[in-house]
Amino acid sequence: MVYSRSTLNELISTLFYEKFDKYLTITDQQKFLESYINLAKDVKVTALLSECRDVKDNNFLELAVEGGADFIITGDKDLLVLHPFRNVSMITPSSFLQMFEGK
Repeated sequence: MVYSRSTLNELISTLFYEKFDKYLTITDQQKFLESYINLAKDVKVTALLSECRDVKDNNFLELAVEGGADFIITGDKDLLVLHPFRNVSMITPSSFLQMFEGK
């Protein structure tokens, strides 16, 4: 797992959307965020890419390339249509989990 300053900021803002309050308490959200930061590698991104039709998603492509990621796990159609992107597989969360079923 990798993150950059911009993708971490997006995770933080998304994680604390009110719509997620019915699934996670504030404490759970904070614990998840702390665990993620402790487990993932912080990557300083210097590349600038503009290959996604949603320009806000280019930061994920930049991170994946510079962080040496194998996958971008997403439900975002703007990213999924790029599969594969520079040897990075774009995969839905359910497809990613299916890779590990029975192992």
